[in-house]
Order: sequence, then structure tokens, then C-alpha cells
Amino acid sequence: MDFGTSRRRFPFHPPRPIPKAYEAPKPARSLDSRILKATLSHEEPKPVAVSQADPQPTSNRDPIVHNLNVPHRGSDYASAAASQTTYSREHVRVAICCALPLEADAVQAVFDTCLDDDDLDQDKMRSSSDTNSYNFGIIGRHFTVLVHMPGMGRTNGAIVATKCQASFPNIKLALVVGICGGLPFYGTEKKEIILGDVVISEGLYGYDFGSRFPDEFVVKNSADDVFARPSPQVRSILRKLKSRHNHRKLQLKTHEYLRQIQRDPENRAHYPGAKEDQLFAGTYAHMHRSPGECNKCSDANTIAPRVCLEARSSTCGNLACDNAMLVTRSRLNVILDHPAEARPMIHFGKVACGDQVMKSGNHRDAIGHESGAIAFEMEGAGIWDSFSCLVIKGVCDYADSHKHKKWQSYAAATAAACAKAFLQECYM
Repeated sequence: MDFGTSRRRFPFHPPRPIPKAYEAPKPARSLDSRILKATLSHEEPKPVAVSQADPQPTSNRDPIVHNLNVPHRGSDYASAAASQTTYSREHVRVAICCALPLEADAVQAVFDTCLDDDDLDQDKMRSSSDTNSYNFGIIGRHFTVLVHMPGMGRTNGAIVATKCQASFPNIKLALVVGICGGLPFYGTEKKEIILGDVVISEGLYGYDFGSRFPDEFVVKNSADDVFARPSPQVRSILRKLKSRHNHRKLQLKTHEYLRQIQRDPENRAHYPGAKEDQLFAGTYAHMHRSPGECNKCSDANTIAPRVCLEARSSTCGNLACDNAMLVTRSRLNVILDHPAEARPMIHFGKVACGDQVMKSGNHRDAIGHESGAIAFEMEGAGIWDSFSCLVIKGVCDYADSHKHKKWQSYAAATAAACAKAFLQECYM
């Protein structure tokens, strides 16, 4: 599928079953460019007369290489041929952008094929002015670049996207994959989001882009200030995946890939447990409450209580946050009774994006009510204008003052698993 960002260089068709008689070429022999093109287009490679006396290629675009040892998983043509073929930056079709190392670790864990630095000519895999750091791999039918952002926020995202676009002109889709804060209830039906669930963006909302007046902050929402809708092709895929059958399939595939990540203990992607999923009322602040304990934390009953730095960095256990203020969720009750039901659900909706880390239940609920956003993150806005882009993020906290990092690795893993399941449905 062409996402509208550049011309196709190769024809792309739905994958065909792998013939039983097909065998990957032996390492000692060479592989010409026709197998590379068949790998990317999922056409059956035409018979190639392979011998030690094969002539060298006349074109520099698809060089013949010998005996590349590339670790790979899976049995499709991409995996079989990747161990013998060198890719160029013109072949990259998908970019996955991550702001945190734990997010990138989760994405690399779902690569079907990992291409190490020794397997690629790094000087030819980027433009001369590109200072980004990359990893390369294959997910399903897609040759993918993993982009390591230098930091969080919109500015970092914009800088990274501009340089990435110069190096990889044929990218059709960029995914911003990682962790986010979630709105615990959304929509007229008050659908529940719990920790570990995944949010896929249908649009972005810049909640910190606007004007500050003495009495209020007004978000800019004119036609020139809002983010453009995803391309028609992306919207079509989203509509497909929101249908009942395909939504269920996407969730099952996400769970399958999550289990694959969890099999490696080094990924630290275990489920923390339903008892660790705590949601306090939006008006209940994370602060000292005992009389005389702190002379900086103000009256908790005020609309905007002052909170000291010590309280902000303390756990709910240290501050003795009142469990009577916890909000009951029906999904968690089911998981507590049936732990096997602890599977991430996938939600589609608008994502609020800004350079501020949201740590206020009051503001979270107000922005969610005003905009219809169901999650909060920081990088998507910077990448959105450069590529056809989607945000796929796992919910690691509720964007309130009680947030902590216990769920981050698990949420990053659910997002990476969902991104892989999503890419399986994309044809480019």
C-alpha cells in the first residue's frame, strides 16, 4: 500500500504461500538482485542459475554479497533471503520511532530478522547530514528502520523525523511506539482502559499549544493549528481493524507476540499483576496528609493543593495514600478472579500530545472531556508532519500525580507486540 509520501519503486502484492520445494541459497553461493526484489514484493523468485562463476552485477543498486550471517526468525522469504542479501536505504518502507531505550528494546524483540551493524554498510544507510542512530530489521513483509530519538518531546521528534526523511525517501509509514498515560474511562459508554492496554491514534490533539490568559489557557484549534487527519490509506486500515472480526484478530495477534517477548526474561516484560493496577479518584492528590508531617503541602481539600518535592518523588506506600479513594473497575475484578484473562485490549481514539508530562488527574479528565482524547504522550506531534504517521502506545500510568514506573516495561512490550500485529495488516 502506498501511504502517499513517495513513489513506489517496486510492485507490492499480497504474500503467497512459500513453496515446499523452496530452500534458501547456501551461504557459499551468491544471490542476485531478483531474489531481493521478490523478498520485498512477496513474489516467488524466478529460478536463478547460481554458480561460483556467476557474473558480477552491472548495477550498483543491488550488489551481490556472499555469506552474510544474519540472525533471523520466521520462515517467510524475508527471513530466508535476508541472510544472503544486503539492503539499501531505498528499501526501507517503515520507520518505528522510540524515545526511551526500554521502548526500543521491546521493538527489537519483535523483529523477525535483526540486521546488525556488521551486516550493513552504515555509510550507505544514511544521508551525509543524518546524525540519528538506527537499527534495522524485518517485521513480516516490511524492511524497517528503528529510530532512536535523543530525548522526549515534540522538538526531538521533529528533528529526528526530518533527518530520517532525508535518509529514507521511500518510507510509507512511521509508527511512534512506546508508553503513554491513559484516560481510565472514555466515551459515552465509559469504556475502561487499564494498565497494559494499547492505544492506536486516530488523530492528535495538541493540549499545550495555545495562549495563556490571566484566567485560563486557551488551546488553539483553528484549521491551521490542528493536526491533519491520517492519510486515506491509513484511515482505511484503521476502519478495517475497528471491525469486530479484525479487532479480535488484532488483539489475539498482539497477545501472541507479547507471549513471545515474555519468553525471554531479559526483556522484563512480565505482567505486574492486577493488584498493582491502582487508580485513585482524579481529585485525590498525591501529597503529605498527616498533621505536622510537612509544612509545604497545603490543604488537600483545596482545588489546586500545593505539593512539596519530597511528596512528588515518594510512592503511594510512603505517603500512605488512602485505599478508600481507589476507583473500582469491572475488568480488574474479572482479572483478580481469573488471572488468565489478563490480556491487553486495544483502543482506537484521539491522542493528546504535548511537551508537558501529564501528572494531574483533574487536568487529565478536563482535557479528555474537552477533546475526546483517550491517552497522553509527547513525541507524536513532532513526527506527524513529516510522515504518514500513527501512534501506538501501551498505557503505563493514568497521567495523574500517583504515576510510577512499575508498568513501563510491560506497557512497552504490549505496544511493540501491537505494532507488529498492525504491520501484518499493512501492504506497502
